[in-house]
Amino acid sequence: ESVVEDQTVNTIRPALILALLWAILPHGSAGQQDTLRLSLEDVLELASTGNPAFLAARNDEAAADWEVREAYASLLPSASVGAGLSYQGAGEQRFGSFTLAQNLPAYYLSSYTLGLSYQLSGATLLAPSAARARRVATSAQIRAAEVSLRAIVTRAYVEVLRRADGEALIARQLESTRFNLRLAQGRHEVGAVTPLDVRQAEVQVGRAEVDLLQASNALHTARLRLLQEIGANGERPLVLTTDFDLDEPVWDREALRVTALESNPTLGALRAALEAGTVQVRQAQTAYLPTLSAQAGISGYTREAIN
Repeated sequence: ESVVEDQTVNTIRPALILALLWAILPHGSAGQQDTLRLSLEDVLELASTGNPAFLAARNDEAAADWEVREAYASLLPSASVGAGLSYQGAGEQRFGSFTLAQNLPAYYLSSYTLGLSYQLSGATLLAPSAARARRVATSAQIRAAEVSLRAIVTRAYVEVLRRADGEALIARQLESTRFNLRLAQGRHEVGAVTPLDVRQAEVQVGRAEVDLLQASNALHTARLRLLQEIGANGERPLVLTTDFDLDEPVWDREALRVTALESNPTLGALRAALEAGTVQVRQAQTAYLPTLSAQAGISGYTREAIN
């Protein structure tokens, strides 16, 4: 009976251990929920809303819009309003040691001022044009940053796919070298090859394992760089779903040059910056011109005695 009880206890303990491990360890379904499955379009969309450098460049657009509004507001006149209220108590009026008046009543004193001024100069007249030119330059820079971001993210996406294919290829090569090692060991047992052949096969396996480790590290680094570009968490597993077809490009050199000169966003941003700089130079040259100023105002003063 004691032997049966010992066998029952020994059977229950592994079952309890397995149950505890099942409760503690994460299940595969939870891990699959955390996996990022992204197409190229998904990655580009995430990059446009999560890349810090691009978001910083895009924030300049709002500042440029407000700069245009401020330039137009500088053409408007300036107005000022002022008012005052004071109280003077009853008593006598003295000048030094002399008494000028006695039994003076108390007074309430009030005043107001209304002013309107306008100043016009060449710099003020050209301020809206300069602000609009800077806004165009800012928009061109944002467009160039967007195109550059799409190119960087696309290259990073393709790099991850290339590294994944490279890792799979090296893994197959490792399996081939291991098969060759087993074959060499079997042939050595029957005396068909020398021990040197077995050692060479072992060296090939070691080299393939090192290559696989390097390929895995390169794949992990490429994934981290891609996640960094889109502003995502680098600890989540990543699966890329977009496949690319390889076609031979048919391009004309002159057509490419013309298209690049007309549509390249970086060149467009530089042209817009040049135009904005030209307007700013004209605005600075107007400092030698006279400035027109006009002012108008009205004021009033009241004094009321209190009985």
